[in-house]
Amino acid sequence: PFENGWLFADDLNTNNFLKKLQVVKGMSVNKTSGNELTILKLKKRFNAEIESMEGAAFIYCCRLNEIPCLQIRTVSNLIEKRNKNNWQMDAAIKNLNTSIILLIDAL
Repeated sequence: PFENGWLFADDLNTNNFLKKLQVVKGMSVNKTSGNELTILKLKKRFNAEIESMEGAAFIYCCRLNEIPCLQIRTVSNLIEKRNKNNWQMDAAIKNLNTSIILLIDAL
């Protein structure tokens, strides 16, 4: 499922709904990037805008089984020194719910 060592979600941007979403480059990590040195190293190596802990596993399984896939994610916190006071979980969940309802309506 890799292309030159990278995993890519399918290009499903034919739906008008999907064209409204912001596409970003993400990376999957096995731990949070909670200190400045780790953050700088990851940004330099991967130039990612967001990180998740399960994104690559999801895409890997779908691609391996030839199942079209995409990820719709909302951001609750930036890649920065760990500070839970800055996290915006309520807004992230609200934005995700809104996007999913719009997606279902568009189908």
